[in-house]
Amino acid sequence: LESAGVGDTITFDPLVFPPDDPAVIYPQSKLPAICQPRTRITIDGSNAGVVIDGRDVPGRWSNGLQIYTNSCVVMGLQVVNFTGAGIQACDARYVTIGGDPNIGSGPNGQGNLISGNRVGVLLCDSCESNVITGNFIGVALDGSPWGNTRPGILIQGGVRGTQIGPGNIIANNGVGIEITGSEAFGNTIVENQFGSNLCGSISLSEAANNGIKPPSISASSQDLLEGLACPGCEVHVYSTTTLEGERYLGSTIASLDGAFRYVAESAPVEQALIAYCTDPQGNSSAFSFPQKCIEIQGGHECAFTGISAKQSPDLEDNRIGGHIHGLWEVPDPLEAYADHIVELGLKQFRLSLNSMDVATIRWDKPELIVDPNHDAFIDKLVENGIEVTCVLIFWDKDTHNQGGTVPSPRFTTDDEVERWLDYVARIVSHFRGRVERFEIWNEPNNPGIQRIEPEDYISLIKRTVPTIRNA
Repeated sequence: LESAGVGDTITFDPLVFPPDDPAVIYPQSKLPAICQPRTRITIDGSNAGVVIDGRDVPGRWSNGLQIYTNSCVVMGLQVVNFTGAGIQACDARYVTIGGDPNIGSGPNGQGNLISGNRVGVLLCDSCESNVITGNFIGVALDGSPWGNTRPGILIQGGVRGTQIGPGNIIANNGVGIEITGSEAFGNTIVENQFGSNLCGSISLSEAANNGIKPPSISASSQDLLEGLACPGCEVHVYSTTTLEGERYLGSTIASLDGAFRYVAESAPVEQALIAYCTDPQGNSSAFSFPQKCIEIQGGHECAFTGISAKQSPDLEDNRIGGHIHGLWEVPDPLEAYADHIVELGLKQFRLSLNSMDVATIRWDKPELIVDPNHDAFIDKLVENGIEVTCVLIFWDKDTHNQGGTVPSPRFTTDDEVERWLDYVARIVSHFRGRVERFEIWNEPNNPGIQRIEPEDYISLIKRTVPTIRNA
């Protein structure tokens, strides 16, 4: 690895690494990374039996192969038992991990076996246009479980244009494929096989892949799947006996209004159907929930179309509301969360600025100054006809950050009560005219959290109500 130059191929001799009796390499330290300016390096074990076992590499997070350059190929290896990622590519482009498992005399052909690591394959730091195909991720050569404890494939940090598949077997991992980060875009999943991943086949978080949503299935039978996806999306259909995509059946294209209809030619009897979708920009979603239905009305030729539900400003009070305890806990962007509330047609919403749970308090966030994003969030709700209830939750953060103990028996001294009343006056006067009603604490005598004794709470209410009315 250290001596390989631009365009070199590292090939393993089958006389030293027999395909039918793979030889094991036990590195005693981290392997050298492949870095710029070296490019176009190929590591080829497809005609040999090569196992790189990281069990003796020191460190709490030690990767196997590490690629920080462009146009490299890694194929035919078994990379196992590393405390980090089996194969990592960061800030790299046009890298191919794997190949056709049917080409080559090695036990896994051009595909790599990547098992027993913390993470199977990790792409990070603005990787672009890379391919992961034909690999065995989380299984042994005989097909028995040998999972990576975290994701089989992890994509994070602005990675774009990845193609995952076809032909990967991704099973027995913490999660099959995890794509995270709002800058991750255009990462496409194509014809892989999933099974027994602890947290499912595909996970998207933090608006990754443009926040694409799974298809919504409206009807299914043994060989039919209908529903709604993003307009013009390709809908990929699998059969399954679990919650994962076990057997790929085929795909169909959703219409411009998102409706799709798929008829399977060879769906297994008594199995459910499940699907994910890929938009025209290459963003793939997570899987839908599996559907297995009894056909009641058959023979029609028309696809289902969606019903446009009324949003909050178009509705009278429907007595339907929502709740969030702690605006600091809502992931950015708050504006998108407000839009979602409006789209749901809610007419009431209950919130608090501070967390109601001591375990999730953001001690670093201000308590006596309203964050502009929280202001804008509440404005958005009010502008769309949603009545807002604000729960007044006060953790006395300034005192805590100066060494005070919170939570503790609450509101037992005049000083603490005065600090609370100052908080109430500030918050109520700030939101007066926008917030419909104020609630004074939540479960105030919860012994594990608030610890407000009933007599102290009653005394507090007597002093708080006039403060609210006069603010």
